Amino acid sequence: MQSRSDHVPPSFKRLAETYQYAPAVRIGDQILISGIVGVDAEDGFLPIRSQTENSLQRSKPFSARWGRTLDDVAT
Repeated sequence: MQSRSDHVPPSFKRLAETYQYAPAVRIGDQILISGIVGVDAEDGFLPIRSQTENSLQRSKPFSARWGRTLDDVAT
């Protein structure tokens, strides 16, 4: 059985507790990131390309926690 490690940073704690999920989970060598949305914090809207770029940028701390970069991301 592969080991599992969850990561919930302080900024996601309330959401994680409310919806019972961890935004990042490491299982063996894989890191699974979920629930990172790319909308703008001010009005909630961005063009799709900007949303994608924003969500990838927001996922950096999760992959960095386990020594990974965006170069390791598969979408």
